[in-house]
Amino acid sequence: MYKRQQLAVLINKQAQDAGKKEFFWELSKNNITSGMYILVLQVDNKNYSRKIIVQ
Repeated sequence: MYKRQQLAVLINKQAQDAGKKEFFWELSKNNITSGMYILVLQVDNKNYSRKIIVQ
């Protein structure tokens, strides 16, 4: 079975200026170990998800 838990919140703001954004997340500072993770981006009332592999 998969263990589901929130590992980190990168940006938590009610409003952002329009346009392209880039954020860098240092996994080692959050004790993220090797494995497969699901990255979820929530924008307005929509969720976008991607599988990521940490080596």
